[in-house]
Amino acid sequence: MTNKKNRLTKNRNFCSISILFSLTKITSIFCSVFLLLVMTFSIVPIFTAPPLTVNNFQRAINPKVDPPMQINDYTVSTLLAYYPPDEVKRGLGFAMQDNYIFSIIGRNPTIIDVSNPASPTFVAEYSFDNYSLETLALRDNYLYVAGKTGLTILNISDLENITFIGHCPTPGNVQTIALQGDYAYLAAHRGGLVIVNISDPTQPIMVEQFDIFGEVWDLAIKGSLAYVTDNTGPPLKIINISDPLNPVIVGYFEDKMYTDIYGFSVTINGSYVYLGTGCHGLFILDITKNSTSPIRIGHYYGEKDYPVGYRYTTENIWDIAVNGKYVFEATDMNGFYVLDASDPSKPKLLEQNLVASSCAVGVFSHESYIYLQTFIDGICILNLTFYSGKPPGYWMPYIKTIVYITIIGSIFILPIIYTRRQNKKKEKILRDIILNK
Repeated sequence: MTNKKNRLTKNRNFCSISILFSLTKITSIFCSVFLLLVMTFSIVPIFTAPPLTVNNFQRAINPKVDPPMQINDYTVSTLLAYYPPDEVKRGLGFAMQDNYIFSIIGRNPTIIDVSNPASPTFVAEYSFDNYSLETLALRDNYLYVAGKTGLTILNISDLENITFIGHCPTPGNVQTIALQGDYAYLAAHRGGLVIVNISDPTQPIMVEQFDIFGEVWDLAIKGSLAYVTDNTGPPLKIINISDPLNPVIVGYFEDKMYTDIYGFSVTINGSYVYLGTGCHGLFILDITKNSTSPIRIGHYYGEKDYPVGYRYTTENIWDIAVNGKYVFEATDMNGFYVLDASDPSKPKLLEQNLVASSCAVGVFSHESYIYLQTFIDGICILNLTFYSGKPPGYWMPYIKTIVYITIIGSIFILPIIYTRRQNKKKEKILRDIILNK
């Protein structure tokens, strides 16, 4: 009887100890799972939230647009060189001929050899004493430069020996030059649209100053129509220049959903007009049906779903370049943008680049290179590469997350595993003692 009671007591003790160790195991497993969940949800955002970067240039990928066709998903631009490399100078205006680029570096029109884009070299410049130049245009062997002092024509038939040809004083501060036939059309800011007869380069003559009652920043010509941007009224005005001596406003673009659009830049490619504005991003206009009454078919103003008409930024688009289906924007706050406009109604952001330390005022695209004009860094030359699929390093944040979870989890879980093993040993010893084995 006594032995039976002793066996019952031993069994009860053994069962109590087994239950105790089982509870310890369950608690250990629960703590392990809990720690893993805490580490996962706390660490993943840390490594996945920051924007992806390549060569320190920020890249943004549009997560909202499901591409309906095979198009590039993103671009990566790599800085190759600055010109001038060691000086703080503005680079305004841009033209290219063969392997030479023409730009106003500081105060002077300058010719630069970019046969090796990574190492641009000086060729020649023409020095002006007190001129304030803003822009230039190139045709044949003549370089047309302009600013506050009017239009000046230079002969560049000998690239290493630039010579003066003629000059025409003009009102306003010229921002853009467009050449067509025997005339140069100048966007002269508050001076309006200025038209100069350049049939005799040695004696250019102003034949018309057309006041649009606003501020003309940029212009683009298609046939007998000049599309000029206005910073005060409707952002785009259309002027018939079939008779250069008697220009007439025949149309304009105005979107009633946006009451304060400021027109800064304009480019025409085929049947589309690309209008860069202040505060409201890029407008893509269709002039297929009526060239004097553009219709907005596309609009890009950031990656967020801003309300229609919302003034989301103070950023100004100073220049636009179009190369095939790609659109390049130079802005005064966020460097330059690369957009894919394969579908003009849904332009897609491929890249936003903050390479310039100062605002970008001009952009030019040639082959796979981007030439960016700035107020401080001169000319920035970048190589642009297009990619499809996931960008380089796309999975790196997730790999880092797994590694960190493994390391931190090991710190917490290994002691628990060790404790469990020790408990098993103790359990075996106690079992042996209780059962007299």
